[in-house]
Formats: sequence, C-alpha cells, structure tokens
Amino acid sequence: MIIGQAPRTRIHTSGIAWNDPGGDRLRKWLNVDRDTSYDDSKFAIMPMGFCYPGKGSCGDLLPRKEYAPFWHERIWE
Repeated sequence: MIIGQAPRTRIHTSGIAWNDPGGDRLRKWLNVDRDTSYDDSKFAIMPMGFCYPGKGSCGDLLPRKEYAPFWHERIWE
C-alpha cells in the first residue's frame, strides 16, 4: 500500500493520485511504469488530503476547516 499526503493542485484538478512529477519520481524509485502503478492487483493506493497548513506564530496552523468532515470518515470511490 502506498499512502500519499498533501497532493498538489495538478492532482486536485485531474482527480488522479500521483499524477504529477512526484508520482513520476515514485514510479522511478519503484521501477514500475505508469500503468503498473495504477494496477490495483499490484498496488493499493490511498491518497489523503491532510495538507500541511503551514507555520503560525505559535507552531503549526490548524487544519483547513473544509477537511473536518473527512477526518474520521472513510471515502470510497
């Protein structure tokens, strides 16, 4: 299983996990092509939208409010 965090804008726009240079780098590290990386009989992928909110004056900022409904909910496609 491959778990990802903080997807880039390109991924949000396309709706496809690891559809960016980071995904290309991951496939290179794993020595697999794009089709193989999306083959669910070989890899389970779990993209997550827990994006890093940034630094505040007293530590990390709070997570974005629109993510709150999904923090403990399973979302299946």
